[in-house]
Amino acid sequence: MQHENQPSNTLYFDTPLPINRSWSARERNQLYFNMACKSQLLDWPRASRFDPPTKQPAENTDLVASNDPDSENLVYNYWTFGDMTLLLRHQIDGYLESNNEKRYCLVSAKLDYQLDHDREEISTAQERSNHWLRSFLAGHATLLEARVDVPNNRITRVDQKQMRDIMGDKWQPLQESELLRFLFTELHR
Repeated sequence: MQHENQPSNTLYFDTPLPINRSWSARERNQLYFNMACKSQLLDWPRASRFDPPTKQPAENTDLVASNDPDSENLVYNYWTFGDMTLLLRHQIDGYLESNNEKRYCLVSAKLDYQLDHDREEISTAQERSNHWLRSFLAGHATLLEARVDVPNNRITRVDQKQMRDIMGDKWQPLQESELLRFLFTELHR
């Protein structure tokens, strides 16, 4: 909510498309396989009829999901951290249904280039933090991480990851939530 005398700050966390540089082969592959995995794992005919889950994704948030077919499943959350209010917009890839309950899910491709040598790539700190932030903003959404054998152009497996799985043994929810609050506070200045 914006008050008349209060300045407005707009922050974007998405990486902008590079304008003056060419994409590396790895970046192009990542973009391609992210879309390919979504097309394989999601029920596209139902995508335009996306409904919010039966439960709110996180406490103290107001959820608004657009049913517009062109909305790309954008979800808005209204959060309050002390005297700071935030309207967060993020994209939900889909949801998982279990026992008549819907839970948000996110889809991502993890590219493996040397599976023929029994070498599976580990997740980088950047990938973990990106997945953690996306899952956190979506109310601890499940991450469907498709392992892709790039040279053979195939999905080898799909892992379902919760917040704890994304960060591994380094998961410290209080510390990470406090870091996120600090980041929002500093960026809001």
